[in-house]
Amino acid sequence: MDKNIAEAEERLSALNLSKELREAYDARERELHDEVTRMRGAKEEGKKEIIEAMRKNGFTDEDIKKITGVDPRELH
Repeated sequence: MDKNIAEAEERLSALNLSKELREAYDARERELHDEVTRMRGAKEEGKKEIIEAMRKNGFTDEDIKKITGVDPRELH
């Protein structure tokens, strides 16, 4: 909860910034959001590559799920 309060305080402080600083703040927020999105995509792609390699090495979907905790049928 303290993290949420800190984030809210930061956003309130950002509202009082000059136009130039506000634009820089917004641009940085977008960059951070984009980076998280890229990282999530890379993680998902990595899971797919691992599962593909396991399948090529004879692992069944059931084995893959037991080992990784990921149901390969749920990945698109």
